[in-house]
Amino acid sequence: MSKHPELTADRLRQLLDYDPESGLFIWKMSRRVKAGDVAGSLDTRGYVQITVDGKIYRAHRLAFLWMEGTMPPDQVDHINMTRTDNRWSNLRHAERWENLGNRPANSNSKSGIKGVHWDTRRGKWHAQIRSAGRKHHLGHFNTIEEAQAVYNFAAGLVFGTYAYHLSQGTPQ
Repeated sequence: MSKHPELTADRLRQLLDYDPESGLFIWKMSRRVKAGDVAGSLDTRGYVQITVDGKIYRAHRLAFLWMEGTMPPDQVDHINMTRTDNRWSNLRHAERWENLGNRPANSNSKSGIKGVHWDTRRGKWHAQIRSAGRKHHLGHFNTIEEAQAVYNFAAGLVFGTYAYHLSQGTPQ
């Protein structure tokens, strides 16, 4: 049994105000902080976290509790991929595979383009996409632009509005 009771929307609204336009939570009552102070701090992954009744919550999940009355069952996606941007218009429900579609190439990517890498054995650019935990080969190409275009097309089919397209610099 948890030592912290489940946080309800009523309890959250009793302690904090949420501004959907700015994405900020503001303390309503003084405790260890003053009423009127912005709530939260950054965690090690760059998300805003807020401690409520001794338990740490990520602000984007609290936004759903505040706006919809329940915690989201799965993940929350930051549409613009800015982890501190908790404006209501920037948040949406997501399953894990959808959320993974809305992220750039890994920081260790040599091409810098999601789903594209150089195949030294073939001397061509290789495009692939991951879906349902499996890699799917999309082909080998003479130019990085061709490989990127094929990946972008496949990402649009697989991830829909969650697809991240590097060429535009933002998710579509």
